[in-house]
Amino acid sequence: MDANTCLRRRDDHCCSTGSSPRAVKVYDDSGRPHVMDIYFCRCEPEACTLLRLGLWAASPQSPDTAFSVSLLKSLVSLSLACHVSVEGFCQSLRWRNNLSLHEYNSLYRALVGAAIAEFRHYHYKKSTLQHLCPQLDDGTLCPACSKEDGEKIIMLDANFGLVRKASSGTSYAAPHHGNRMFAEDQKVQSFLESHSDARKPDEDCSDFQAGSRIRSKNTQKKLDVTGVFGAACRHEMPLQFLNMKHGERLGYPVFLIRQLLQQAQNDKLRLHVIYDIACNLKSHLSNPKNRQEHLLQQMQFSIPAFHIYGHKTPCQILYSTRRQEGLGLTDGEGMERIWSYLRPFFRITKEMTPTHRQDLLTDALLHYAKRKSTDIEMSICLRMEKAEKTFTLADEDLKQIIAQAPVPVSEEDILKWEREEKETIRVQKSTPTYTAGIPRWQKEYVMKLTEFHALRQEIADTEDGSDLAASHSILRGIRENLSTIERKHGVSRRWKSSDGGFQRILKKVDEEERTKILSKARTQAWELSHLLRMKAKFPEGQKTGNKVSGQLKTMSGKLEKSCADYNAIRWDPLQTKFPRTINPKEARQPHWEVYTSLDLTFMGQEGIPHSIQRDAIDTLSKKVRSKEEQQMLQEEMKMVMKYLLQEHSKAEQALQGSCKLEEQSVLIGHLVNLEKRMKFAGYLFAKYHPELPDLPVDYLTRIYTPPSFQPSEVQLELDEALSEEEPMSEDDNY
Repeated sequence: MDANTCLRRRDDHCCSTGSSPRAVKVYDDSGRPHVMDIYFCRCEPEACTLLRLGLWAASPQSPDTAFSVSLLKSLVSLSLACHVSVEGFCQSLRWRNNLSLHEYNSLYRALVGAAIAEFRHYHYKKSTLQHLCPQLDDGTLCPACSKEDGEKIIMLDANFGLVRKASSGTSYAAPHHGNRMFAEDQKVQSFLESHSDARKPDEDCSDFQAGSRIRSKNTQKKLDVTGVFGAACRHEMPLQFLNMKHGERLGYPVFLIRQLLQQAQNDKLRLHVIYDIACNLKSHLSNPKNRQEHLLQQMQFSIPAFHIYGHKTPCQILYSTRRQEGLGLTDGEGMERIWSYLRPFFRITKEMTPTHRQDLLTDALLHYAKRKSTDIEMSICLRMEKAEKTFTLADEDLKQIIAQAPVPVSEEDILKWEREEKETIRVQKSTPTYTAGIPRWQKEYVMKLTEFHALRQEIADTEDGSDLAASHSILRGIRENLSTIERKHGVSRRWKSSDGGFQRILKKVDEEERTKILSKARTQAWELSHLLRMKAKFPEGQKTGNKVSGQLKTMSGKLEKSCADYNAIRWDPLQTKFPRTINPKEARQPHWEVYTSLDLTFMGQEGIPHSIQRDAIDTLSKKVRSKEEQQMLQEEMKMVMKYLLQEHSKAEQALQGSCKLEEQSVLIGHLVNLEKRMKFAGYLFAKYHPELPDLPVDYLTRIYTPPSFQPSEVQLELDEALSEEEPMSEDDNY
């Protein structure tokens, strides 16, 4: 049958209002344009008439252009799943279907309008059935997370790649999704204006860099949005996001936390926040000047597994996801995986208007959430198998470590060491630093004076005069600095190195300076050790392996610089525990005796090497977390079944209240899909929950006999998923 005939009229439709034909340019499934005469009736909008014919109107009023619905479905699917731009989609159609250059340009110009955003939203509403039953999940609920009481794990992070240029235009209409995923920009800015970021991130604790620090000022001025800050649950379901106008200020996570607590509307629900600089965020909230202390009553803090190695030893012990109860084997890097999916959209969104950009990013996040929600049953089973294997391996490793100890050790002893370690750190945090109470200028004065005497002695002892000119130049600079300090602070007589006050300050300054550099070097040694373990997991030449190699090179350079800074201290150590110089080769070992002699965070047991005690604590923590993970997953299985039953009940109520045959047909199809999913989930979970309640199959049995899942088939699917799953790589989120 001729396509023009098919599209001319609606079959079996009689209308008293009359109809008249009008020429419409129609792009078919191949992207090729056709001019067709289509009859429009006055009894319904023209866009609805086109939709009945399988076409999508380019404009709501008097459309003169329309697209095949199948064509737009392909565009939306490829855009959300593969980050394909409209230009890339049109290029693929051109070469696949032999379109001319004119046809290609015509299709591209037609698709870049608002019609695609409208169709994406129509596709979203049709897939979630929000127009038939608003009570159904709109794509933002996590089936496995607690929604009423207990503890909810959330991960926070920022991405500075999802920018928007200030020159990309303005919007006059509100986003289709409203604030479903993104907080209102005006509310965020109002909160930041009234919120004081009194406590800045401690960059000695981690290599934290805000977005404004990694861009030039000129680049920063050209951006209307400098990035996106977001939150997700432990199952990587996107929760809430906002646009950033500055660098990564601590006000952004505070705003999101307040939003999430308000949405919960339940004092019984606690949040376990995992954030790259959770140590600074907790200190920020604890500061009375910020007036946010009440939030701490409903929160606990941790640092993601990969980022923890960039923090000092006390932070690694207090905030590691492996040392915190209630986290199981959660690594806290879920936001990195979301950014890995979302980041490629920046090529499209950086040139969009604010509304179109927000709608596309929201649709992308909803697509990602759908992927996670749809496969949540299989994901939980895969996690359970991994938790069981991890528990077995950790138990075997722990037995080997205990066997290496020169004296008998039990798991109770190791738990005692861990408690003592954490308590020691808390005491240290409340203890003043070495130089507390000494004015800053006095510390600087003593250091400069010591350098002056040491350099002058070096010049006197130098027999080769080739470097004397440079040394004398440095000496003159130090002398000028000393004179400036003396004039500014009224020092009438230069201090002597033999003075008691001078020696007292120098001893404290020496201990603080050397400890600070050694602590930094130890953190870098831990990170190097972690990167070496990661590199062993990836073959040479793989993208992730190349990235890890680059990070290894960078971290090695940082460690060598720390060693050079330590060796550049001109005076000799005033305590025997400090070496005169350090070798980068020795400094690469996290358990180097110099590090362990300074480790006041660990008391341990006399007679057992420090490395054995540390490995024992880490391995036992992994074993405990693995068991905890299994218990958490069993509870999440119950939550998933509860979620599916609630969705089934809501859809059934909507079906009973509907009197339209078309709506009933759609709802019955949704109920059948829910029952199929429940039956499969019930079979997967039966191994861990044999007491699961009877599941409804009323609508499923009306259509056909429910499928029976054979144990071998399900196990084969699980094994294939385990073998095909790629190891997680740590993406750079800038």
